[in-house]
Order: sequence, then structure tokens, then C-alpha cells
Amino acid sequence: MNCKKFGRAAASMALVLSVVSTSAMAAPADLMGHDSLYVWDYHLTNYDKNGSIRVTPEKTTFALPGDQQDSGIPAYFAPDAVISETGGGGYGVSGQVEIQLSYESERDRAWVDAIRTDDSSSVQLVSFDENKRTVNAALGCSFEIGVKSDDGQHTVAKLTIPLGQTNFYSNGRYYVRVRAEGKETALIPIHVVNDKAPTITPQLDPVWTTEPKAFFDVSDMTYGVLMPAYAAELSYPDGTTKPLTIIKDWYLIGNLFVLYNDNEKEALFTQLGTYTLTVHSTGFKDMSCTFEMEKGQPIPGYTVDRTPTAKPKPKPVRVDAVSRATGGGSGSGGEGSMVMPANIIFNEDLLSNAQILGKLGLRTPESNSINRRWSFLMKNKWDAVYDADRRHGYDWMDYMDAVQRAKKNGEYLTFEEYAKHGKLSGGNPYAIKEVLEDGLLGETQMGGVYLGKLAPNMELIDTKGQKRPDQLVPEGEDMILSCDDSTYLKAITGIMVDGHQFPRLEEGRDYKIDDNRLTVYGRSLADFDFGPKRITLDADGYRRTYLNIVYGKNLEQNVQLEAKKPTFGHDEAVFVRLTNTQGDFMKHLQKVEIIDPKGVTTQLLTKDQGGDSSNDWYTVNDNTTIGILPGAFTQNGTYTVQVTAKYYGMRSTKVELSGELPALGISKVSGTRTAPEGTYQLTLNEENGKWRLKKYQIAVNGTRYLEQTESDTLRDNMFCWNVRTENQPVLYLSPSAFSKEQNEILITLEGYAPVRMLVDAASGYAVMTREETMPEGKEAPAFDSAQRVTDTAKPDHYRIHLNGDAQDYLNAIGAYTKVTVQHGDSTQTYQYRDILSGKQSFAVQDGLLELTADGFQTGKNTVTIAQVGGFKPLTFTVTVSEEAPSDDFDARAQMPTVEKKYGYYKLNYKAFSNEKVAEWLRTVTGVQVNETSYTSTEYASDVYHDTEYNVYPKKRTIYLGAKAFQDGKDNTIVLTDGKGTIKLRMNGSLKVELVQEEESSTVAATVAAFDAHTQMPTVEKKYGYYKLNYKAFSNEKVAEWLRTVTGVQVNETSYTSTEYASDVYHDTEYNVYPKKRTIYLGAKAFQDGKDNTIVLTSGKDTLTLRMTSDLKIEVVN
Repeated sequence: MNCKKFGRAAASMALVLSVVSTSAMAAPADLMGHDSLYVWDYHLTNYDKNGSIRVTPEKTTFALPGDQQDSGIPAYFAPDAVISETGGGGYGVSGQVEIQLSYESERDRAWVDAIRTDDSSSVQLVSFDENKRTVNAALGCSFEIGVKSDDGQHTVAKLTIPLGQTNFYSNGRYYVRVRAEGKETALIPIHVVNDKAPTITPQLDPVWTTEPKAFFDVSDMTYGVLMPAYAAELSYPDGTTKPLTIIKDWYLIGNLFVLYNDNEKEALFTQLGTYTLTVHSTGFKDMSCTFEMEKGQPIPGYTVDRTPTAKPKPKPVRVDAVSRATGGGSGSGGEGSMVMPANIIFNEDLLSNAQILGKLGLRTPESNSINRRWSFLMKNKWDAVYDADRRHGYDWMDYMDAVQRAKKNGEYLTFEEYAKHGKLSGGNPYAIKEVLEDGLLGETQMGGVYLGKLAPNMELIDTKGQKRPDQLVPEGEDMILSCDDSTYLKAITGIMVDGHQFPRLEEGRDYKIDDNRLTVYGRSLADFDFGPKRITLDADGYRRTYLNIVYGKNLEQNVQLEAKKPTFGHDEAVFVRLTNTQGDFMKHLQKVEIIDPKGVTTQLLTKDQGGDSSNDWYTVNDNTTIGILPGAFTQNGTYTVQVTAKYYGMRSTKVELSGELPALGISKVSGTRTAPEGTYQLTLNEENGKWRLKKYQIAVNGTRYLEQTESDTLRDNMFCWNVRTENQPVLYLSPSAFSKEQNEILITLEGYAPVRMLVDAASGYAVMTREETMPEGKEAPAFDSAQRVTDTAKPDHYRIHLNGDAQDYLNAIGAYTKVTVQHGDSTQTYQYRDILSGKQSFAVQDGLLELTADGFQTGKNTVTIAQVGGFKPLTFTVTVSEEAPSDDFDARAQMPTVEKKYGYYKLNYKAFSNEKVAEWLRTVTGVQVNETSYTSTEYASDVYHDTEYNVYPKKRTIYLGAKAFQDGKDNTIVLTDGKGTIKLRMNGSLKVELVQEEESSTVAATVAAFDAHTQMPTVEKKYGYYKLNYKAFSNEKVAEWLRTVTGVQVNETSYTSTEYASDVYHDTEYNVYPKKRTIYLGAKAFQDGKDNTIVLTSGKDTLTLRMTSDLKIEVVN
């Protein structure tokens, strides 16, 4: 006999017999009791596979074990999806889920073809638990139909879902809900695992057979409250594999995995040799390890052959630190959780069927859950029974006593007979929850909405009376419900959409009732969002009724995304456009993403959202085109551009990026070194510093350097920044990786061409180049002369004068520079000093190279200066005379040295005879500097920053205020003594030479005459005004002409004369200042950065000048 068939037949017979054939109600329709639930469990919402909230049981029968439910859903396969933390895509993760659906039979194809790929709600993410919460109602995805399966053996439809979407950015198990219009909805389980597999290693290897426990360390497995490991197996040396049982054989606590070898009935370690342990975990790849087993001492209480010597005494069960949730309830919680009372209603038919299956041994997980809740969790907590109309409850104990009394008397008491005189319960509770067909609890029903008769069945139809497929109400159309019982429709008191209490739909305005039809106007539905909706109906005398519909948006059909051209360069924006759209897709645009050639997904922002600093934002043009700026594309290769819109889901296309990557914006580098063994210091000229806010890398000779942010001595392989000067940051690098004479530094940032520099190890001199070696050094400036300087605060020294503009050369001299002075066979090596001091030292001060005199000997001394960054070595000769200094002094032949101080200069004659110099200095009665007459002052300290001078015969020095000097240029100094004038020229290197009489007279003749039409002024731009400066020409002649200026125009704007130069500030006024040979012009009519026209009126003469954008003056007429 087939026992299984017999069991099912018995079950069917029991169900038939439980129904009384007469009209009398044999049993109550519903049973109610009370229980205590955890607060979070009470408020937990459960959903069906369509995503609708579950309130009452949909059926009262059970699928018996072994029954196959034919849903019409095709077979599917979803391999584990790998999630990677890339820092790039949405939520910083990347990866994708792939689901393959069979597309071979006609039935399979019909189901797959019914999926609305243009509707974003067709694919949703659902929590992998009994509650089935929708965690993402619009998964972005792509769909391929009629492709080959991974093994190449089958034809499938492939659904690809990128990770990194809302609530879809972590490992674990999920359901993917796939809706097919008019078909059964599929809930497909998927498993997302971390890219990096966890590892498990034995703490001891080998393990003894007599070890009561074997311990293993687990790494790279981070998890929360729930322990992720769910299965394990152990492979033995003989090749057999044994599945292990959780808790009995193994457990995972934190990062410790334990194998238990002390089971009373069976030990795990029964063989010697190599074992393999494999552990399976939710959200992680499998982990496994091998370990050796060796023979050890017997465990106390066991013989050598592992059999117990005596039956151990039972020990009390103790649970510490670990708790497990069990199946069957709607949830679980710890002992410390808060609980609340709950009134729970069981459908009598559902409960009876569950108990019958239990008696027949045909239990299912669902029936077990219902029986457990009724018989165990709610034992002795039964309160009331209800008839089918749920008008009011009857006392449970009174009903049970009445049934037992009738049974004792040999009578059968139907519930209908009992209800005629039965005892009412103490009142109907305010809130109840109903037990569902799987033992979970439905949504809480409050305010007595669970009372009353069951509402009649209603059907969603169209205007022609035809049933709508998949409960779909298209956008703009009315929702029409057909009901056979017009009495129910007339009793309706309220309609709500998605639980919105206010505003409730209002009859006449929002809906109407005609006979057996309820019509909710499309304009009222339009106040709510598209997608699945729950319609709630309240009616007098009836229980609250819930209807699930889909309010469908009228979508543009066959919208596709394409690139405007197949290949783009890195110097242009990438444009993609939507086809078959009138703008509705773009109206609901949610996000724009790109997937780079490495598979990293990045969500892009608009300029307003993320700013324009990175040149990687996107724009939307004419509702069809999206432009993505080139900064978003950091590599060459194939990119995927994907755009997602609400209701539409995702569209994607491929674009190719090729060509030269953009420059980082560093145009020049200069380098030096703080000491011979010290830090390297590179000054960069950059367009802006935005690149330093990104994830750039710096490497020296292939060794990566890291940024050191704390203020301290640079550690090995570290760098830091000084960014005090705008667009000229200084990069400091520790010398640890500078192992070559010429060292390569690479600054790399994804999306930009690398910046390559070569740095000289000794000097720190740096160049930007793509060549393998540095370019050959420039010629050093030629040697001009060496001037002996004595009797100063510094040691006696030689001031080295070089020809031409030597400033770059002098700036490149530093602690790394080698200076030697050779006399015959003797060579003296000089040391660099910031300030000239000590013996045999050199320094660069005030733009001058100075060498102490102690290393020079009488005769010829060969000076060699090497390791000056970017320059070839310089060699010259300094001859030291044997002749004693002469007592004679001629101020027109013997030139002073110059010391530049802050605010003043010193003409120093200390190299010459004391008395002769002092006698001559007493005859000096006048000084001019650059044609500015200086005034004599009694004290040297008074000349500071002024046009005053002081002659100090005792110190053989003339002190000159710095006000009329021009730094770094040639300056003319005229001294008046008893014999006339002495005209001196001091160059930018402070070398003084006599201007001969012929040259002086020529200069005088040149400056004696002045012609405003040929001799142009210089221009100084100040804040709020400009200065036309004629100071290069004769004092008197310029002053005479300036006194004739009576009018000024700037860019055809007439200026007004003002008495004081300060009044012209930011105005259209001018001031002529003959004494200073200057015209002051207010800036108001000037145009910055452009050519400007200035017209000067002098008597009857008009002079038109053009001032170019770089402040040069040229005559127009």
C-alpha cells in the first residue's frame, strides 16, 4: 500500500467530515486569544511575493509535502554575485548580479516576454526573510533575451543588475522580485559575497585525536549580530566527507571557529592524516583549510578505541553568549527586549486543517508554525470565539463548557445553536492581528475594522467590463471595481489609497457608485505616485477590505540610449542621446553613471550638485541629450554610460575613449636642497591646486611616498606641502629614495597625464622632462671682478661681480654648492653659510656672492664654483697684490664698496687710508641719487627710508637713505666736493664705477632737452589710479612742460583737474605734479587689460597717447 497516498486520502476525508452539510454553523468561524509579543515583532509588517501588505490569510489549505506548485515561472539560475569595495561606483562598491531565466519552451518565452522592461517597477529588491520587505522598488538593470547560458547548453534570458544601488550595496542574501504582466510573480533568491574570501587557519597543527576541541582563527569576515556561517563539512584522510551539525559539531563565535570532538556518541577525529575543513557562510565566499591529525592520549572517560568507559551523567543545559532564532514565529528577540500584549485571531478552518495534518503525520513548516502558536505560545490564553459575520465575540470558556456539557449528554452543539443564548465576551478589543497561512501575523487592524461580515469579492475591470490583467490601472484611466453585491457598495463609508487617512477619497468628487460598480476617477489616482497601490475600503457592517492594484504610468515606448559618435578624446565632452522620447524619460531622470574599463561604477553629479572644480559633471540638453565633461573619463578604453529614470529603469550605451590624457596643470618646477644631506624642496608653478585635493600619488625612483601631515622632521619616504604662495606650492621630499645622481619623480593622478621630473641628487635642481637624462647645464655668468671689502661687521671678504643678469645663477647657489680656492698646490674648500661668518665660507646676500678672504693668498687664486643647479661649473682667477696700500687717496679713481641695509645704503671707503679719506669726506657738501637731491643730516640714523644723507669721516662712510634708489637696477649717485662733482654708477650687484666726464656730458646733453611727442612716460598702475611718470628726463624741462598741461581725456572721457593727487582715487579727475614729474589719473575711465587712449592738452598742442594692455606708452599723433 502506498502510505503517502493513504495519508492524503485520510486528510481529505477528515476535511470533508469537518464541514457540516446542513446550513447550521458547526463551529465558530474565528478563535481569538492573547499573547505577549516583542514590540518590534508586533509592529513588523509582512508582505506577499507581490509586495502587498499581508493582513488576513488568503487561503486556509496547505500544500502537502512533495506537491509541486506549477506557477508557470521559468527555471532560473543565479550564481553568487561578487561585490567589491572600489570607492568608485554608487555607495563605493561595484559588481553585478546575473540571473538566467529559461527561454526554451513556449511557456517560458511567454512568461519572459510579459516582463515590462520599460517599467522600472518590474524588477525589485526584497529582503531575504519571512517578512519579504521591498527594499528597492525600482532596481536598475539590463535585459538580454535569447542568449546562451554560461555552459552554452541552453537558451536563456539574462537579467543583469548592477550593485551599488539604493539599499543594495552590501553582501548577504536577497530576493529579486520579477513581475511579468498577467503572470505569476517570481521571487528569485540571490547571494552577494564579498570579493575577498575569508580565511580560516588552525591554531594548532597537528591536532591530537584526543583533543576535546580544535580551534581555528577566522579573518576577513566582518559581521553584525547574526552569525553568517550556516554549514560546514569535514573531509577525512580516506576521502570521505561528513556534513557537520551546527552546535553539536561546530560553532563560530566572533573570529573563533570551534570543532567539538567530545560528543558522547561520536567523535569527529577518528582517523590519522590530513583533514580538510570547509565552511559556508552567508555573504562570504567559502573558506577552507587543511590540518594534520596525530595520535594523542585518550580523553578521560574514553577507551583507546573511542568508546565511553561509562555513561556520563547528564549535565544541565546552559546557554551562554549565544542564542539562535528558530523557525515558525514571525520573529524573535532577546530576553531583555520590551514586550506588549497582542490580541490574535485564528481562522478556525485554517487552524483545523493544520491540526489534522499534524495528527496524520503530514506536517508542513507552515502548519507546524500555526499549531505551535496555538497550542504552545497561546496555551490557556484563549479568550473568545466569533461567528462568520464577526458581529461580536463570545466567551471562550463558556463556549467550551457548553460544548462539553452537550457532548456529555450525547448531543452535538452547533455554534449557531450556542450563539442563540451564548455568553458574550467582555467587549471587542481595539486592535487585533490575524494569523496568516504560514503562521506569521498580519498587519495590525485597529478601531474595530476587523468586525463585521466579509466583503464580497470584487474584480478590477475596464470600461468595457473586461477584467484587467495583473490588476493594472493605466495612467489617466479610472479604476473600476465590479461587485455582485450592490448592498456592499452602498454601505461604503470611506476609501483610502496606501493608508492615507487624510485626505480620504470623497464620493462625488473622487469616486461614484453605479449599481454594482465602484468607479474611482483617474484624476484622483493621479494625486498619488505610480506603482503598486493598496486600496482600503470601509463599509458599515463589513470588515475593512484591502485591494492591491498597480497604478501604471503611460511610458514612452522603446526608449534607447546611444552615443553621438563611437570614439571621444579626453579634450572634449562625451555626448549621449535618448531616442524615441518626447522628454518624459528625462523629466524623471534619477541618476547618470559611468562604468570604466576596470568595471568601477561612478555616479555623476550636475554642476549645481557637485560644483565644477573637477570638470566631471554632466549637463542635460533639449530633453534628449546628456553631455559629460571629459574629467569624468580617466582612462582610455571602453566605458558604459547608463542613465536611470523613475518608472523607466536604466538605459545604457558604450563609448570609446582614446588619445592623450589632459595635463595636470603644472607648468614649471624649480628645485633646491636645504642642506648637503637634507630635504629636497621643489617649487611648482600650477594653474590651480584642485588636483592636490584628489587621490594623487608621488613616487621617487619607483618608491611611493606618503604625505606627512604632522609638523615634524620628514620621515623616510614621506612628503609634505607648503602652500602659502598661491599657485606656487612647495613640495618637500625626504631624501631616503634619492639613490641616483639624477632621480625620477612621478606625480600621477588618474585621468591626467603623469608629471615627470628629474632631480639632481646633489643640488636638488629639478626639471620637467620626458627625456631619460637632464638637459645639459647652462653657461654660468662670466666673471667680471672681485672687490675686497674690509672693516665691516662681516669678516674681510671678496665681493664677486658677475656680468649680465646673474640672479638665476645666484639663486641656484646653496648648501650643496662646492666652492674651492686653489693657489699653487694648496686648495681650500669653502663652506656655505646663510650669513657670511667663520673661516673659509661663502654666502649669497642681497644678490651678491661673497667669499671670505682668508682662503686667498698673494698672487693668482683660482676659484671654482660647482654644483649650481642647472649651470655648468664656473672658474675664474682673483689676483691678490703684494703692494702695501698707498697713503694717497683720489675719490675720482678709488671706488667705494656698497653695503645694502634695510632702509639705507653705505658707501664704504674703509679699504683706503684713514686720514686721506676722512679729509676728503669733510669736503663733501652735496648728494644726488637718481637726480633726487638729498639733504644732509646730523645723525646717520636719520637717513632711514628717506632722501637724506650723512657723511661720517671717522668711519670713512657715507650713509644714504634708500628712498630714491631702485632695487636691482643701475643707480646714479652724484657727490659734490670742493673740486666739483663726482658721478658714480652703482649696478644691480652693488658694484660702483666712475662715470667719465665725456659720458657724463653726453648724458647731460641727452637729458637737457625734452620733447613730449618723442619721449614717452612710464606707467605705474596703482589701486584706484594710474601714474604717468617722466622722471627719466631732465627735471626742469619736464616740469616746464607739465605746467602747460591744461586738459586730460581718457577713452573720450574728459577728466577734471584737482588740487591734490589723492583726490583722483577711483574718479575721473587728474593732478599734474611738476616737482615729481608725474601726472596722476583716476582709474574710473580705464579698461583693465585692454588698450586705453589718453589725450593730453598743452597750450594749443594736443598729444594723443595709447597705453597698451601691458602698460607701454606709444604716441598716436
